[in-house]
Amino acid sequence: MNSISQLNHEGEFQRAWADPSNTRIELPPVDVNRVLAEHYGTGEPLTFTRTMLWDMEVRKAWRPDRYIPSVVQEGSAKSWGQGSAADGTESF
Repeated sequence: MNSISQLNHEGEFQRAWADPSNTRIELPPVDVNRVLAEHYGTGEPLTFTRTMLWDMEVRKAWRPDRYIPSVVQEGSAKSWGQGSAADGTESF
């Protein structure tokens, strides 16, 4: 068994995606900024960036019960070993 640092994550993803025994879907592209503008009001114009998306995904991974309560029961998510490297990389 490989440690996480030894895995070729992109290769693993491609193999899993190509395997017909896995469920997969591909949604059509969405103009996220248009959808947000249609459904939310802000005090000033907002352009949602990839960095903002990544930040939200990290937050959901760290505390799914807080960010996706319709999927994860409050207080049921546990995590450990949160740390930050000198280059700003976070892990948990």
